[in-house]
Formats: sequence, C-alpha cells, structure tokens
Amino acid sequence: MLTKFRKSLSSKVIQNVSWLGASELVSRIFRFGTTFVLARTLESSEYGLMAILYVFLEFSQVFIWHGVTAKIIQADEKDLQEICNTAYWINWAVCLLAFSIQCGIAYPVSQLYSSPQLFLPLCLAATTYLIVPFFLVKASLLERAGRMKEVAFINAAQSTTSNLMIIVLVMLGWGIWAIATSISLSTLVWLVVNFRESSWSFPKKVTFDKWKEIAGYTQNIIGVQLLNKLRGNLDYLIIGKFLSVEKLGLYYFAFNAGSGITMNVVNTFLWALFPHLCGLRQDPQQLKAEYFKNLKTIMSFVSGIVILQSSLSFFYVPWVFGNKWIPAIPILILICLSVIPNSLKLIGSILLNVDDKAHFTLFFDVIYTVVFTISLLLAVNLADANTATYWVAIAVLACNTVMGGLFSVWSAQKVFGRPVLGKP
Repeated sequence: MLTKFRKSLSSKVIQNVSWLGASELVSRIFRFGTTFVLARTLESSEYGLMAILYVFLEFSQVFIWHGVTAKIIQADEKDLQEICNTAYWINWAVCLLAFSIQCGIAYPVSQLYSSPQLFLPLCLAATTYLIVPFFLVKASLLERAGRMKEVAFINAAQSTTSNLMIIVLVMLGWGIWAIATSISLSTLVWLVVNFRESSWSFPKKVTFDKWKEIAGYTQNIIGVQLLNKLRGNLDYLIIGKFLSVEKLGLYYFAFNAGSGITMNVVNTFLWALFPHLCGLRQDPQQLKAEYFKNLKTIMSFVSGIVILQSSLSFFYVPWVFGNKWIPAIPILILICLSVIPNSLKLIGSILLNVDDKAHFTLFFDVIYTVVFTISLLLAVNLADANTATYWVAIAVLACNTVMGGLFSVWSAQKVFGRPVLGKP
C-alpha cells in the first residue's frame, strides 16, 4: 500500500513531502503535548479567549505570509532579484501596518467579547510582525529552490520552541499570556535559522520598482486568503458573540483536537505541491498529468486519515483530554469530515495560482463566503442555545461539501478546458 502511494506521487513531491512530513511529525508530537496540557489545565472560557487571540492573528498574517511569498516562488528567474528587493520593503510596510492595526483594535475587541484580559496579550502577539520582515524573503527563496529539508528543519525548530514555551508557561499559571508570549518569542527561531540557511542579502536602498507586478499577482491571492480565513474563523466569531466564550471554548477544542490535526497533513502536501507545479507551467500536458495524479493520491490519503480519526474520537478524547470534553466529540467529527471537501477546494486554488488565474478563485470565494455566512447565522439563530454549536458544525460540513466539490471541478475546467473527472 505504501509503495503504491509513493509511486503515485512524483519523486520531487515525495522528497519534499517526506521532509515536511518529518517536520510535521515532530511538531505534532509537541503540539499534542500542548493540546493535552491546555485541555487538562484550562477551562472552556480560557480556551475561548485563546481562540479569539488566534483568530485576529491569522487575519493579519494573510497579508504577511500569503502575498509576496507566492510571487517570489512563481516569478521568472530574470526578474527574481528585483522582485525580492521590492518584496523586502513591501514586507516592512505591511508588517508595520499590521502591528499598528492589531494594537489599535485590541481594546475594542476585548470590549466586544467582554474580556478585558485580551487587550495586552493581543498587543504582545502583534510584536511578531516587527520580526518577520527580516527573514521572509529568505524563507521564500528556500521554498522556491525546493530546499524543503531546510524549510522543514526551520518549521520544526520554531514549532517545538513555541509548544514547549506554551506548556511551561501554562503550567506556571500564565493562562492566555502563555500563548501571546510564545507567538512573539518563537518567531525569533525563524529569524535565526533563516539567516543561517539563506545567503540572500538585504537591498542597500529602498526600491519599489516591481510593486505593480507583485501587487497584480498577489492582490487576488490575498483576497482569496482573506476569504479563506474569514470562513475558517467565522464560526468562532459568531459562536463567541451570539452564544458565549464558554461555548466557543468547547467548539475550539473540537477544532484543535480534530481538523487541526488533519489540516496539518493537508498543508504539508500543499506546501510541497505548489513549487512543484510552478516548475511545470511551461509544459501544460505534464502539468495536467501531475495535477490529477497528485490530486487523487492526496485526497485518498487525507480521506483515510479523516475517517480513522473520526472513528477513534469517542475513545481518545475522554481518555487523553478528560471527560469534560466529551460534549465536543460530535462537533469534532463533523469538523474533521469537512477537511475532505476543504482539501479539494485548496488543491483547486493552488492550480489556479500556478496558472496565474487567482481572480477566478476570488470570484468563487466571494459567493462561497456569502453562502457560508448565511448558513452559520441561520444555524446559530434558529437552533436551541444548547444545540447551536452542533448545528454550526453541521452547516460548516454541508457548505464545504457542496462548494468544495463544485470548485474542484470548476478550477480544473478553467485551466485544462473540460477534463474528464478522474482522468488526466
């Protein structure tokens, strides 16, 4: 079975996935320890505060991590140096703006959710944006070069440091401060190791010569990522606002112990797939063959993991995390199952990004987000308060299944014409 799986992926993707998979395994071991300590130590209300902190952090990171990085990977070799120089200064402008905005909204957000203790941790977490510009171009160039061994090492080192810090600080009673502190300080690991692995030097003068080219390519990708983040976090925001922080904590635990695990597997594949497909842009037939081959294999692998995890949830949740989280099991299963259609959606988005057609993804995602928002609002308002979180999870699964399947077919048609389903 394993041999067949390996043969169905290209050797380059297999090599990159192997390194990233090893990195993810190390990270997952420490992240599991973190989830265990948090579940055993924090109450559901504190879990809810942690969810809100991560939600606002993820929205800011869209502009930082998903814009210029994609363009550096996709750029033609002749334009690469100028794009990197411009990207460096764009990163500084964006990161300073993100820092200012997050600190500016920290107090209103803490008041909106009746949680004044969120104010200062949100500001502390924002300091990570002041570190990122020093290493982001270097990290992007490593990915472009396919040096996933180094990328994997860097990610494993950062994740391990972050999770160890959370475990220690939570056990010392720092609560939400443990999360904010780890977010800020663990970013230094990325800085140090990227400096060691990449020889790219900072530009000596401020230049924005390629800003139009970067903006033209990234504006649709950033728009898509913003809508992805909105859909990925809208259920948290709605539950926290319309129900309670305690209900949000239960729901967020279900995500952490459920789809949080499987999505890491998906992201490992997608991380390696994007630069591989970019390298085939000049050969449409090869691109088509590789895309469908990798699509089938990735979806088979992810579906197997999701089904296995969902089946075992009734056993491992109470045994590992405690009986107080048993009510979260049905939510966990529903959210975990939604990873399958969500993976189809993400793979289709990568294909359109490779072919410089992210505007199609943006168009689709606007409709997707409207449908998703209406579904969640109906679920949380029409259901009984005691069962509303379960109906929100059902709405998430239903929307992802319908829209993810439609997008997978539509994106392939936009790039390859009218492909026969299941055949390259």
